Amino acid sequence: MTLSLGEATVLAAKAARGAGLPWGLAEEAGRAARWLEARGAPGLLAIAALCEAREAGTAAQCPLRLGCAVADGARAPAGDLGPVSAPLLLAPFLAAHADPGATTSPLADTAATAIRADGAEATVSAETVAPGPEGWAPFLAVARVTLAPAAAPPAARPRRSRADPAAAARLEPFAARLLAPSDPRTRATGAGPGVATDD
Repeated sequence: MTLSLGEATVLAAKAARGAGLPWGLAEEAGRAARWLEARGAPGLLAIAALCEAREAGTAAQCPLRLGCAVADGARAPAGDLGPVSAPLLLAPFLAAHADPGATTSPLADTAATAIRADGAEATVSAETVAPGPEGWAPFLAVARVTLAPAAAPPAARPRRSRADPAAAARLEPFAARLLAPSDPRTRATGAGPGVATDD
């Protein structure tokens, strides 16, 4: 299964909104998923993990809120962030601070940032994100996260999302919450299955 990056963006944003995030953060979810998928990382799976963590009432920090705080404050914090849901979603926000001179952050001295999630490591640069030997799994769950400087790995930029089919299947129930119900009242106003609402 492949999705265009636009389709991945829309699906992630709808699912995040369906999981109860405000529209602003849902749009950030779509952009984060697109950034990750464009670099060969499992952005849709990360959004699915975040949606499921919210549904389960997990008390861990939201990576999108943390990422927006980094973006708004133009500072990427080094050190321990504590428990974070799906910390891979921090990568797009940190990438803006990965280039030397981009910010006064302690992380700006090198070309990349390391995200360590309970011992596993991913590296992030403006152009790429790559996991360590442990793969992506530690970054798709709730994990204790530490940020530190790291060397940037080389990577190619795919043009389409290569999402695991399971990712879309996990996101679709959340996205479907934005659709108008199929009943006589909504049909009388022109709505029905597959028609998005503005609520």
